[in-house]
Amino acid sequence: MSQVRSSAHVVDDRVFRLVLEMEMSKALRLQYMYSVLTIVREPARGPSTANGGSDADSIAAVVSRVTQASDLIGLVPNAPAVRILLVDTHLDDVSGVIERVRAEFSPEVTLSFGASCFPSTGSTTAELLRRADLEAGLVSGG
Repeated sequence: MSQVRSSAHVVDDRVFRLVLEMEMSKALRLQYMYSVLTIVREPARGPSTANGGSDADSIAAVVSRVTQASDLIGLVPNAPAVRILLVDTHLDDVSGVIERVRAEFSPEVTLSFGASCFPSTGSTTAELLRRADLEAGLVSGG
């Protein structure tokens, strides 16, 4: 008998992008929406990495506690950041996810969030990732 999984899978960036491409194809065919949420942890000031750690793996460990089994967490390479694929979630509903994530980190931890939604804010994987990353401050505009 298999064990029920109550939180999201964590994958590397390459797998996350492949799944996002497949999700887009399926969403086009079945006419549903999904969102991408980018979470960036600001570098810790001082010697402590209070609740949440400073690298993508430790952020994903915390975030996975408040995500659903249908969600997918992607580790952002070379950054203290993760991306989450939120299936069947409109941009208006992402704020609830942000609140749950924020509650898991100590108040001293500075997090930045950015979100995009298919099809309302982007129609390609690159557009969705760029928009969410830009809003979270992971990439600069231009």
